[in-house]
Amino acid sequence: MGWHSNWDSWLTLGLMVAGVLVATAYWRRRPTPQDRERQRRSLLTQHGRLASGKIVDIFPAPPAQTYQSHRLAGPLPGEDMIAVYKYEIAGVEYESSQSISPAEATIFLPGTTVVIRYDARNPGNCILTASTRTGSSPASS
Repeated sequence: MGWHSNWDSWLTLGLMVAGVLVATAYWRRRPTPQDRERQRRSLLTQHGRLASGKIVDIFPAPPAQTYQSHRLAGPLPGEDMIAVYKYEIAGVEYESSQSISPAEATIFLPGTTVVIRYDARNPGNCILTASTRTGSSPASS
């Protein structure tokens, strides 16, 4: 009878340890909002189609607490300005925003024509490219 009750204790302890290990593995692998934003930008940089857009406004990013309370990515490190821009795909006008660095804010002035990359399956998913556009319209990828 003593062996049986000891076995139950070991089984309970083993299950608790396994649960803690599974929970730890789950939370460690879960990407942060900033990780997801970096991945989204990387995919659009590699596979996004090109289009032209226009900067509408530039303003300072809200404090980090604003994003954390809503579980949003917020600006990436070093990006403390927000650029608002418009672009048109297949006759539909889109407006989006992106966090940018103060150095980029000197390039992306309101009214500036810029190149954006967008997801062909979801044109609302887009990013600004690092340079402004001059000359002919961008080619579609």
